[in-house]
Amino acid sequence: QKGSHSERCQQGRCSLIKRPEDWFEVFAFHLDRVLGLNRSLPAVLRTFHSEVLPYRYISGTPRPA
Repeated sequence: QKGSHSERCQQGRCSLIKRPEDWFEVFAFHLDRVLGLNRSLPAVLRTFHSEVLPYRYISGTPRPA
C-alpha cells in the first residue's frame, strides 16, 4: 500500500474524514435512502487504521467518512 496521496485517491482509497460529532450526516444519508429521495451524499462511520493518518484520527473513535 505504498504510494502518494494522489495515487491512493485515484485508486478510490481516500475519503473526507470528519469529526465524531458529525454522526448525524450518516443518519441523514440512511434516512434519505429509506425515504427514496436519493439526494444526500454517501456517509458511513469508520474506525481508521493507517500509517499516513495522525494519531487523533486512528485513536479508536469511529468517525464519519
